[in-house]
This record gives sequence, structure tokens and C-alpha cells, in this order.
Amino acid sequence: MSGTGTGSFTTMRNPVGDDKPKSPIVSGYQELFGGERKCPTCNGRGHISRSEDDDLVALIPYTDERLKPRRTKLYVAIAVTTCCILAGILLLILFPRSIHFSLAVVDTLDVIIDEDDNWKTKITVRSWFNVTNGNYIGVTSNNITVQASARDLIVGTSFNTTSVSIPAADGVSLSTNVVLIFHDVEVLSRCSSKDNWARNLIIEFQSTMAATYLAQTQQLSDTDYVLVQCTNTHQPTTLKPANISSTIPPLSPSV
Repeated sequence: MSGTGTGSFTTMRNPVGDDKPKSPIVSGYQELFGGERKCPTCNGRGHISRSEDDDLVALIPYTDERLKPRRTKLYVAIAVTTCCILAGILLLILFPRSIHFSLAVVDTLDVIIDEDDNWKTKITVRSWFNVTNGNYIGVTSNNITVQASARDLIVGTSFNTTSVSIPAADGVSLSTNVVLIFHDVEVLSRCSSKDNWARNLIIEFQSTMAATYLAQTQQLSDTDYVLVQCTNTHQPTTLKPANISSTIPPLSPSV
């Protein structure tokens, strides 16, 4: 005989012909595991209650394949290599590099000579600066200050507070105007001379600039001795400071 339901069983009948079945005899009875699941360490031949999943500890043989690492060294090597590459790229980008700031040329824009105003000579020049950014990130330049002097006497000062962005690994040219004022008869006579050599004045330019990058500010400075001519057309030449003492006569302080 065969039964249905939760397992296979045999039904016994009375020998006298009584059709009333007796109590079934269970043979090979199997439960339906509605609230249970297969035991992960019993090769699928056992079951545990789902309510006991957090309380039971599975014992796995040491030779079990699941305990053997698979390509662990390869994964670790890939992870370490990736981290090293990313760290190197980050250091390459963020490592601070030098910013070059130098006076390139000085052009004479205007010359005004006034003998009646205490032998006043007013020379307006434009100073051009080259700024080179060696970093792999942008830099902002601002607060350019220029101080012009002759024989330790300040004859002009200029301030430029305009902010300029300098791209990464690139350079720009910046300019600022400086007004040089002399109250000296010798300078007036030299600027009024017809000889080109006499109209040359050696001026010391002390320049500073603030450069901001990576939330920090760097102060840059530059000092140059430039040959400035008392005419409106002039191509200046950078000179060494050794020639200043024998070239320009004593000057009176500017007003």
C-alpha cells in the first residue's frame, strides 16, 4: 500500500473482512521542513531549526575546501598596488613646487619735466612681470607691490591688488604702473639732454607678490636693477648692481 501526506506508510486491514483501517504503521517517515533548513556541515543529510541559526556553532573539518584561500595573494597584491599607484598620483599632484616671479621689462610711458616745481621730473613706467606656476594645480596671484629707488632713495611705489588665476604648469605676464618722481636738477638736466646716453637712469625695482594655493599663501620677491630712459620710447636692459655707484649722481628725496 502507499500513503500520502507527510511520508510513506502501510495500512493494515482486519483479516475478517473489516474494512475499517487500523492505526497506520509508519515506515521511513519524513517530515516536511517548513521551519527548518538543511545543515550546512552534514552534507545535506541533516536539518536544523531556523530559530537556532544564531545559537548553533558549525564545526567544519580542517580539510574542507571552503577553508582553503582562493587567490588571496593575488587580491592582496592588486589592492596594495592600486593603493600605491593612487598615493603616488596624489603626491605628484599635491606636492608643492616652486613659483617663479621675476621682472621681465620696464617700459617708459610718459616723462614730464617741470623746472618751476622744484626741478621736478616725473617718469611713468610700466613694469612687466613673468609668473610661472610649476605646480599641477592652479595658483592665484595677488597683491603685487613695486618699490623703485635710486641710491637708497625711494622715488616711486606701486600697489596692484588685482587677483589673477595662473593655470597648472603654466605662466602669465602681469603688469603694474609705477610713477617715478625726482626733485633734482641733475636728473632734470639729464632727461632734457639730447644725448641718449645721458638720459639713462639706473633704477632699483624691489617687487613682491603673494601666491595662494592649497589654502596657503607664499610670498615671492624679486630685485632688479633696470636701465630706464627719460623718453617715451625705450627698450630697458637689466643691469648688475655693481654699476650703480659710478653711474647715477646723488638724488634728492622725492615728494
